[in-house]
Amino acid sequence: MVATLALCGVLGVSHRYVTSPLAPILGRAFGVAYVGGSLVVGPLSDRHGRLGVLVGGLATGHFAHSCSSPARTRAATHAS
Repeated sequence: MVATLALCGVLGVSHRYVTSPLAPILGRAFGVAYVGGSLVVGPLSDRHGRLGVLVGGLATGHFAHSCSSPARTRAATHAS
């Protein structure tokens, strides 16, 4: 029990120091993706209607998530 708590503590603290240097890079990548998406999706929704573009975006996100889930599951099972 103590070893599990110690491991959780180490992982929690190390997670903070691993992700902190990545914060500016991730923030910049999010900003670029947000602006780029607005420039693409805005004219599409004006031309084809907001509902169609919204449903298409949700379907694309669902498809991308379902494609990446098996890869994460395989990686998790082969890592141990």
